[in-house]
Amino acid sequence: MSIRRILSPFAGQPREDMLDVAASLARRQGADLECLYFCRPARPPDRFLGEIYAPGWTEDLAETMDKEARASADRARQRFEQWRENDRIWCRHKHDPVQPAAMIWTECREPYADAIGRAARTADLIVAAKAERGRPSVADRIFETALLTSGRPVLLVPGRTVLNRCASAVIAWNDSPQAARAMAAALPLLKECWKVVLLAIDEESDAPQLEPVRSYLASHGIEAKTEIRKPSGLSIGGTLMMATDDARADLLVMGAYSHGRMRERIFGGATRDVMREGRTLVLWSS
Repeated sequence: MSIRRILSPFAGQPREDMLDVAASLARRQGADLECLYFCRPARPPDRFLGEIYAPGWTEDLAETMDKEARASADRARQRFEQWRENDRIWCRHKHDPVQPAAMIWTECREPYADAIGRAARTADLIVAAKAERGRPSVADRIFETALLTSGRPVLLVPGRTVLNRCASAVIAWNDSPQAARAMAAALPLLKECWKVVLLAIDEESDAPQLEPVRSYLASHGIEAKTEIRKPSGLSIGGTLMMATDDARADLLVMGAYSHGRMRERIFGGATRDVMREGRTLVLWSS
């Protein structure tokens, strides 16, 4: 297994720590990185415009919105280019036929909810930014849409992340298909780690068996230490984050929505807890 194509989707201004993580992974894995910028929609539906504004205003409003969208895209591209120059990463346009490049900038005028799944299905890994704590934003919606519609693993980057390499990792194992997919997707990153902890949460004396999973990792050249924890009054997500802090891990690998998305939306769940409180890189698969 290898990572050969990384997709980093975003709207608004690109976050440099997200780009740093994506570029660092691309370098170490020998992968191409595509930065996919979602422009603001060019205009609301004509029916919406017609209901609110007088007929003579709709064209002017649509033109203004187009100009604002173009200006926003230009600012995002300029910031990206400044970051790329500082990072000394060569970039080309997507359709430049000269030679392959390490990094590609692509603009998409479709709504991210419609386009991101299709764009991400041909990537080995998606790198997305987490919104600042307590401030839900389009960044969170892009992450969740990518996770649920692409069928690909997503690496979520919390704010102000500084990463040279993933030196240590925690794998959250609950014997679910989602956890298995996340672990398999993380193998190229886990092979770089000097320390890997395979963690299970013991809920009501029902902890999953870890030895077969440890043996599987060993077959890929990854030596993992096993650990079983009890929640001890914490939520499952809180227990996972405490274990990650105790291990001083750079990366948490876990499945998402293993109890069903609707149930977790209503009752919380480990996915929501880690999304809200995550302080390190988290690689998810659904």
